[in-house]
Amino acid sequence: MNIVQSGTMYMIYDDSVQTYSELPVGAYEVGFNKMTGFFLKTRNDFKVTEKVYGDYEKKVDKVLKSFQLANRNFGLILSGQKGIGKSMFMRVLAEKAGELGYPVVVVSDYIPGIDSFLASIEQECVVLFDEFEKTFRQDDDHHEPQEEMLSLFDGIDGGKKLFIITCNEVRKLNSYLLDRPGRFHYHFEILPPKAEEVREYMIDNLNPEYWDEIENIVTLANSIYMTYDYLRAITFELNQGYTLAEALADLNIARSDADFDIIYIAVNGMEFKVPGYRLDVFSDRDEHLRAWGFSKNTNLPNNIWFSINPSKIITENDEMIYPVDLINIDLLIDGDYYYDIEDAEERKKLIALAKQALAPKKIILKKIDRSFIQKFMI
Repeated sequence: MNIVQSGTMYMIYDDSVQTYSELPVGAYEVGFNKMTGFFLKTRNDFKVTEKVYGDYEKKVDKVLKSFQLANRNFGLILSGQKGIGKSMFMRVLAEKAGELGYPVVVVSDYIPGIDSFLASIEQECVVLFDEFEKTFRQDDDHHEPQEEMLSLFDGIDGGKKLFIITCNEVRKLNSYLLDRPGRFHYHFEILPPKAEEVREYMIDNLNPEYWDEIENIVTLANSIYMTYDYLRAITFELNQGYTLAEALADLNIARSDADFDIIYIAVNGMEFKVPGYRLDVFSDRDEHLRAWGFSKNTNLPNNIWFSINPSKIITENDEMIYPVDLINIDLLIDGDYYYDIEDAEERKKLIALAKQALAPKKIILKKIDRSFIQKFMI
């Protein structure tokens, strides 16, 4: 028999009861019982059993080093689209925190008073809030749970904790959490994998007989907001023998068209631009484009016409380009530019010279990143 005193109350427990002066290193989840209140229950430790791509480990080391040097609460916001890798980042951080001797506490739900309960843990630990903007959203009575947590994050009750919150939609975070490094020191936006990371992932996970699709997948990654969820799903389909086109048509992924600045560089160095053109890089339909530029040479037009087939776009040196040998030179020059030249031979000569000077040297497609604007759109 074990008797535990709390204030004027004595509670009787069996011999399995153990008491600790500090929370043992491990992973816990916050629970709540209407009769007994808040408690912690053990959960599976965070173990990273798969290969980690990108610079997650470097970033995690940075956060933990800074937390160790800090003399007060420390915070990190992790934002990014679903499936982009926020949970993986948290797992890497939680595992390394455990190795350093910090207990990890996971908060999955908002319950009034949870801030006081977390403050009562009087030791250094890591507290994880997943999808914070959802679990701590405003209720029907316009109560603001996020505001209720501000005192906890500030450490008014003393103690030192590392708070990590993840969110999919930054605009739904309380404004007092953003642009406040004294409250949340870091804000990491988890970005789509880079081209070299996509290649590395596909080589590791795609059967070698389908490696000829890797560069097509890199091109796809350059044109849409690629996530590791997408990569896993695409790999799964390709390894079954389905084509990339069939996989993209059937998978439950958002394959929306992207906006590109299309830059046409002529052999004479002159540049023409098609700004903000919406393109599906896997469409097999020719796109007829009019690009604009500027030249001091009045014998050269300030605009040209050309066609591209989006399905022929490739990635070269991590840059999206269109093979210049596929450009129809006859479409380049708008003959009407020389309409005021009455001499037919002179007109023909100038068009020929223009085609020679403005023959394509390189055509680059640069995806327009609208993520910054979209983050704050209502």
